[in-house]
Amino acid sequence: MSKGMKLLIGIYVLVMAALIGVIWHFTALRAEYDRFYGEPLSMPADGALQLTQEEDGTVRMSWPASAEADSYLAEVISLAEGAGDAPLFFTVCADTACILPSSLPEDVPVALRVYARRTRRIAGREEERLCAEPLTAACYLNRPEAWDLSAFFDPENNRATVFWSGWQGDTYRLYLRRGEGEAELFRELDSPSLELRFGPDGDLPVPAMGERCIFSVDARRETAGLHFLGKSPAEEVTLTRDGVLGTELRLECTAEDDSSWVLRWNETRGETYQVLRRDGDDGEWTVAAEIPAGEERVYRTGHLPPYGEYSFRVAALDGQKDYAAGPAQADVRTEATLAFAAAWPLRELSIYASPDGKEELGVLPADKAVCVLGEENGFLLVATPDLRGYADGRFCMVNLPDYIGDLCDYEIANGSASRVTIREYAVPGVTDAVVAGYESARLSSGEYLTPLLYPTAAKLIAAAKAAEEDGFRRRICDAFRPGRASRELLERTQSVLDSPVPAETRSGAAPGEPPQTKAGQTPTYRFLMTNDIYSLGDFLAADGAGHGIGAALDVTLVRPADGWELKMQSSLHDLSWYSNSGRNNSNAVMLARIMTGAGFRSVNSEWWHFVDGDALAAELPVREAGVTAEGWLADDGGWRYRLADGTCLVSVAAEIDGKERSFDEEGYLLP
Repeated sequence: MSKGMKLLIGIYVLVMAALIGVIWHFTALRAEYDRFYGEPLSMPADGALQLTQEEDGTVRMSWPASAEADSYLAEVISLAEGAGDAPLFFTVCADTACILPSSLPEDVPVALRVYARRTRRIAGREEERLCAEPLTAACYLNRPEAWDLSAFFDPENNRATVFWSGWQGDTYRLYLRRGEGEAELFRELDSPSLELRFGPDGDLPVPAMGERCIFSVDARRETAGLHFLGKSPAEEVTLTRDGVLGTELRLECTAEDDSSWVLRWNETRGETYQVLRRDGDDGEWTVAAEIPAGEERVYRTGHLPPYGEYSFRVAALDGQKDYAAGPAQADVRTEATLAFAAAWPLRELSIYASPDGKEELGVLPADKAVCVLGEENGFLLVATPDLRGYADGRFCMVNLPDYIGDLCDYEIANGSASRVTIREYAVPGVTDAVVAGYESARLSSGEYLTPLLYPTAAKLIAAAKAAEEDGFRRRICDAFRPGRASRELLERTQSVLDSPVPAETRSGAAPGEPPQTKAGQTPTYRFLMTNDIYSLGDFLAADGAGHGIGAALDVTLVRPADGWELKMQSSLHDLSWYSNSGRNNSNAVMLARIMTGAGFRSVNSEWWHFVDGDALAAELPVREAGVTAEGWLADDGGWRYRLADGTCLVSVAAEIDGKERSFDEEGYLLP
């Protein structure tokens, strides 16, 4: 091979080698470009942009990271008409956030776009690649904001409203901080106000005394693909207890039974609720209870005396004892009630477990008062600290002041100064004396024990109400009269019947023209009593004529205002023919009409005497001994032991019913 040929072959080989190298390099470079542009590059499909207003007022835009990107391109483009596509701002960020310049317009809509970006140096040159689908959102760049945060309380509707100013379309988050605690998200809202009710059924509990409820709010804007958060709230508004409560106190009064009520009222401003009580229309207001704010707003009256009018007033007081709310008043009237009434059996009675009289529990003695708690099926529910059961009400007398209270007046003269006269003349040993068997009828307080058979008492209520409708009140001058008292009255009066009457009547004056006597004769008690028509037995009976079983009453009528007794044809307990019902004046006629209309029977000889005929027909046993107040007595506070004079054992230990008992300083039985 020639030297020239060898040279040409060498040149060919070199050219081919170079060509092969160029082809290989181009092929490798092409493959690298294909790999770079063919690799996945995207923003998260469910991602959204977030704008956050920083404390310095700048706006920070952030976005979720792309797994394939090594940087991001962020741009802002105006959407104003005719603005073109040139970006107002763009930047490349290595992180997932950037600060937007403050020069961007806030009064025109803009588009926010963030591209996932990836770069690589290929063939000595920096190559850039952007994702095809950026995260994008359209909005205004005016900052979401809540300002002029305030609160208003509407006392008429008892509502507090927290409100503020903000941009239309923004949403808000209301935060609540109690006292020194941390603020917690309370409510998310679409409007710049929130109406709140405080209380058990409201949105929030009423703040305690001295507690503060501090509200703050931030704003945010939610559009497609964007969360725009306003800066942390700087304004606060504080609500206190007085700031969420009104000054209108509404009082609710609910009856528990015929003699006790429960008062409830709404929560109002003030530090203390004061409950006042007044007995009657002209009574004095007295403090019944003081209940601190925050405690249960309930007051129970307890059992009130029967047939009385009572007023309760509730007001809220501030620290200076001035009214902060109220007052509101409730007026109640009690009816007859056996709750805690004293009673006496005519004789020893069995006590039963139920009001059917079958299972006997024990015996109710006749020598002491017993406490009644109620009635069922004609049986009285009686009790002591050791025994509770039912006794047959047909054989029990109840104390009228306990049972019907001020529906009647009570003046049992035989227990203090007997009013018995004969044609107004005093009967020696009887008039103005305490009659045997009545020694304990008047208590140390001046009140009288007035026992009456329980079935008879129901008729008396009807009569007393009828008298009340006529504008008068019934005065009970005698009810139960012990058998021994009836006999003593009969015997002592019998012993003086033939004695001449004194020169003056009990009042010190002559009663008028006496009956005519024969010449030279001096009028005697017998003559004035009978007028040859009546005998002593027409006025006084050895068995008490119904009094001995608690089924008879000696009554008159009085004016409620001053207790003045209506004038009858004679004084009450005047054992003379002047008291004959045939001589009744208009007042006595009215009295008889009322009593007989209620089911009582009258007698011809005494305008004041009325008896329950049904009880007489039952032939009940006459009780010989008088009654005393001694016995167990209960009230809402517990058990007490009352002595014969009406006082209770206090701060002592004593043996009662065979047991050692101890009583506190208020007289209540200790456990």
